[in-house]
Amino acid sequence: MINVDLSTVVIRKQQAQFPEQDWRVMDVLHLEEEWTNRFDAVIDKSMVDTLLCGHADSNGNVLRMFREALRVLRPGGTFVCWSLHKMHEVKVHAA
Repeated sequence: MINVDLSTVVIRKQQAQFPEQDWRVMDVLHLEEEWTNRFDAVIDKSMVDTLLCGHADSNGNVLRMFREALRVLRPGGTFVCWSLHKMHEVKVHAA
């Protein structure tokens, strides 16, 4: 399991609390190229919410995040997304 967040502060706190896990400062819109088809599952906990609320190109950023998640998934892998947005607000990005 690899956990990513753009915030160095968040990563440091999580590393201190869960040192047995792999924590990395990283942008979910630009994941490691060598991760292509690497993971059985990708779990998003409110990243969609963050992206939809914070940027002029929020819709494009959500689409880029979904594309990156699908790229790093192995064929047949599972993408799990927790969001506070209504399904119709999120579904438009899953093209």
